[in-house]
Amino acid sequence: MYEDYYEKADVYFSKAYALSIEHQNPAISGKLLVDKARLLRDLGAKNKEKRDEIMQKAENQYKVAITFADSLGYKSCIAYAYERYGSFVSGARRNEEKALQLVSKALGLYQELDDKYWIEACYNRIGSIYRHSDQPEEAILYFRKALELATELEKENTLHLRYLGLSNSYKDIKDYKNALTYYTTHKLLLVKRMNLKNARKIAQKDAAFTYEKQKAIDSLRFVQQKNEAEKAIKRKADLRFWAISVLLVLFVLIAIITYLAIKKRTIEAEAEALSQHEKNTVLTMEVSQQKQEILALVDENITHQRQKAQLKQNLEKLAKREEGVTLKSILIDLKTNGIDDSKLNMVKDNINEITYDFKRKIRKKHPELSKTDIEICSFIKLGLSRKEIANLRNTSIYAIKSSRYRLKKKIGLSKEENLMNYLDSI
Repeated sequence: MYEDYYEKADVYFSKAYALSIEHQNPAISGKLLVDKARLLRDLGAKNKEKRDEIMQKAENQYKVAITFADSLGYKSCIAYAYERYGSFVSGARRNEEKALQLVSKALGLYQELDDKYWIEACYNRIGSIYRHSDQPEEAILYFRKALELATELEKENTLHLRYLGLSNSYKDIKDYKNALTYYTTHKLLLVKRMNLKNARKIAQKDAAFTYEKQKAIDSLRFVQQKNEAEKAIKRKADLRFWAISVLLVLFVLIAIITYLAIKKRTIEAEAEALSQHEKNTVLTMEVSQQKQEILALVDENITHQRQKAQLKQNLEKLAKREEGVTLKSILIDLKTNGIDDSKLNMVKDNINEITYDFKRKIRKKHPELSKTDIEICSFIKLGLSRKEIANLRNTSIYAIKSSRYRLKKKIGLSKEENLMNYLDSI
């Protein structure tokens, strides 16, 4: 959510900066660069996950603003950049020494310009830095200067905060009387601003209660700090013990689970490999058996074809009344060696079975091929010769040769390319 607001604000800052450059107003340009850094600081304070990254961007932006201001030579712009950067270094980085140097430089520039408004702000900032640095006496000195100027300038919005700064500083040095006095004034001014009834009475009671409460807290602080330190040490020891115990248990559990998972995967892989090997062995045996059956049937069919041709030749000799051939001998041969069409069909059925996947692939790749073309391709794929194919199809070797030439042309092979090698690649 905060990132969305920042992106929108960044868009407007960029537009404003572009306009200030366009209208040649470098003082506004420098101030806008500083304000963009402040925007990043606020975003970093709200985004805990990316706080360090965003704060670094903010610090880089402050440095860019200071470099830009120094290049312009405008004292007010330079002083504003140093004062804001000092505030960032003190609040976000807790580097009070560097913050003091930056704000002191800004104070010197504002004094040269006699800008009392920002001189008062620098006094207050330096007082806060000294207080955070555990130097309450120096803090009181600068808070007093800030209070005097704030009174002179009638800065009603911040005057009560200057009294609060003095009250806290006196409380740091155990001067509860002055702390109470300034705190009472702080509450009076605050209540006055809120326009509440019975402002003085409420402020006094609140201040007195705060004073008594602070005294009680101070008297018990040492004991509480000691008890808290002992409890903290015990908590850390207990936490360390339980953390180590939990980590050991988790380590053992993870080791057991990992071992079981690896063992399970190993067993499954071995079982799958064994199963696949058995399947491949069975498949190989089946294919080999079918090829043997096909080749046996092809040989048998060729024999039948030869017998059929011999019978035809004998019949032709009989018709020509040649010697050595009688009608009775031809009838005996027909009965003994007659061609069985069922065997030829069995051959083709076996070929169709083992070449089913090949036919499906070539039909998908070359849909222009006819059923006869695909059947001849399957015979060639099996490694049958032209003569064997001619016998299976009951045609001539020349016809098969013509069919092979036509197939190469349909498929798109050149004369030099081998048809069988191409079919083997499918």
